[in-house]
Amino acid sequence: MDLQSGKLYWPTTVVNPPSYPKLEEEHGFKVDLLDAQRIASLYPFQKEAALYYYEDAEMNPLKFVYGLLEKAQSQGGKIYEDTEITGRRFEQEYALFYTKEHREIRARHVIIAAGYEDSDFKTEKNATLASSYAVITKPVADLSSWPKRTLIWETARPYVYMRTTPDNRIIIGGMDKDTPFATTRDSKIPASRDKLLEAFKTLFPDIPAQPEYYFGAFYGGTHDGLPVIGRYEDYPHCYILMAYGDNGTVYNGVLAKVVSDSILKGSSPDLDLYLQTRPLVHR
Repeated sequence: MDLQSGKLYWPTTVVNPPSYPKLEEEHGFKVDLLDAQRIASLYPFQKEAALYYYEDAEMNPLKFVYGLLEKAQSQGGKIYEDTEITGRRFEQEYALFYTKEHREIRARHVIIAAGYEDSDFKTEKNATLASSYAVITKPVADLSSWPKRTLIWETARPYVYMRTTPDNRIIIGGMDKDTPFATTRDSKIPASRDKLLEAFKTLFPDIPAQPEYYFGAFYGGTHDGLPVIGRYEDYPHCYILMAYGDNGTVYNGVLAKVVSDSILKGSSPDLDLYLQTRPLVHR
């Protein structure tokens, strides 16, 4: 196997016989199942088995968002940053929002995609809120023991993920806690920082990872693991997008297509899969 840049992912429980690669390949993903011997020959740690995804992507989320805004602007979209909404009213044909500057925004269709702050508009029973933690290290001079600087994710609970940055820093994250309260979340930052660094050093004992930044933040999810398109009686003309979870970026792309089809074409065959009115099944 010629190891290329990608993502290493190992499950807490290994299925025997392993069925992962076949399922992934059926859907067009290039993936290999690494056994314990192969992992030990590549990495300075041992695991019973792991999936290796090829050509996995990395991106700077802030630059990505700016790029999307610039693309929208190039196609005629107008951007009004720092616009605070102070009120709203819904008529039969349109929605009306009022700004702090006493201006009015009138629209036949409104898409609310405010991340976890969607809850400021509407509380959704399927949504969950937890706290997650991350450490960003000082630049590391030598990362040669980290093959291809692979993206790493373990499925344990609490889980840990690891990746590098263009300036040779290491981002270590995870250690989620089931608390939606900021004061409780922040009180656990020092201990979570130490646990994340310990998890990293267990895998890469020869890399001197020194923390420079560390923080805690809210992390949203759903009970059934799927994103939500909220359409509520008290928010007519509005689509509230809740693309929460580990696949948030992918989910947002899917929901954007569903909502745009619903508005421009009058319907989408996939809308019912994501509406908040679907049967709620707890995972």
